[in-house]
Amino acid sequence: ADLQLRRLLYPGVCGFASETGGLMADIRTLTVDRIREYHKSYYRADNICVVITGKVDAADVFRSLEGPELKMKHRGAPVDNSSRPWFTHPVPPLS
Repeated sequence: ADLQLRRLLYPGVCGFASETGGLMADIRTLTVDRIREYHKSYYRADNICVVITGKVDAADVFRSLEGPELKMKHRGAPVDNSSRPWFTHPVPPLS
């Protein structure tokens, strides 16, 4: 019901109309190679967004991110930025 409502509210190409976890029918057809290619394309340092809430020490947070950040930087240059629904296709206003 939730996915159907989001598709009605945000028709066309819009990230809000997507099922972020994937649709079961699609997931069952995925191969290991396809999953690896997806991760290689999207799980990159230049495509990351970290959201931290609450009372934290900024220095501790930045220090804890140094290791993972270095690992991601060593993976190489971006593969393809042509399919980024949140950036390529802005969210249309509700009418």
